[in-house]
Amino acid sequence: MRVSKKSLSNIATICSAITFSIFILILFTVTVSNDVGQYDLIFFAIKNSGSLRDAIFSLRYEPGFTAIYYSLSLLFSDSRAAFIALGSLSIALKYLILKNNLRFIFLSWFSYVVIFLPSLEASQIRTAIASTIILYSICLPKEKYNYIYNGIAASLMHLVGVLIFAFQLIRKPLVAVLMISVAAVIFNFFFQLLQQYIPVLYYYRSNQFGMSINLLSTTYLAQSLIAICCVLNWNLLDFKQKKGAFLIIVGTILFFLLSDFPSIVHRVREISMLGVFPLLFSQKLRVTLPSVIIYLSFLYYLLYHLFFLLDEIIKYI
Repeated sequence: MRVSKKSLSNIATICSAITFSIFILILFTVTVSNDVGQYDLIFFAIKNSGSLRDAIFSLRYEPGFTAIYYSLSLLFSDSRAAFIALGSLSIALKYLILKNNLRFIFLSWFSYVVIFLPSLEASQIRTAIASTIILYSICLPKEKYNYIYNGIAASLMHLVGVLIFAFQLIRKPLVAVLMISVAAVIFNFFFQLLQQYIPVLYYYRSNQFGMSINLLSTTYLAQSLIAICCVLNWNLLDFKQKKGAFLIIVGTILFFLLSDFPSIVHRVREISMLGVFPLLFSQKLRVTLPSVIIYLSFLYYLLYHLFFLLDEIIKYI
């Protein structure tokens, strides 16, 4: 079977992009990662658990992630090697997802490397794995698709994976947003109630550590503008773009409604911005005032992350 020059060129491009991205991952792990040291501790805690069952029941991490890290502990003696290996796999899968489903691969991948790679593959590998499944789910062009299995798989890696379940109602977005909003309010109420009788739940309310959310932060305001303009432009979006817009809208709402759980909603808000990939890079938005605001808001969001990323790297050097 003969392989055309175009196919060879395409394969070479993919391999080069992934290899270069892995080098960037290693650079970010060394320079800007906030949590890689914590994953060293997690690696050895799982490795020293004795068995996978003991690791799952004795540690508080999601069972899917624990199983993967336990398997890696049998292959690697060095925790950092396991971390880089898993991050590299996540990067490769995400690049292939974007390349196979979007039109503007260079711009989309540059945006991913700047905005998401430092906080996911280079820091929060559990969230990185879950977000790979989320990205796959929102980039699928199929209108009729059962997201339940994707949601379960992602949730086994990180709690943020539950966002995928919302896509079961993507064809009824108003109903979905109302249901999610009501569920968030009820969850907040009952959690406060149960906390009075089950003190251990206090651990999961992250504001005990002095953490808080800032509803006036420029990144949240930029995301809010994108969400509002997506609502205004909803009928002008194709199905894939609507899925990206829907994820951004849900993340914006949950950030506001679950403000008593800062560490959780910060992660939810960040991951919900993955919606920009099908929204902006699957095809061009029709030129309207809301779409111009979407582009400008995302440009600010990108430049904001690029500025602080370069600043951290320069400080390290």
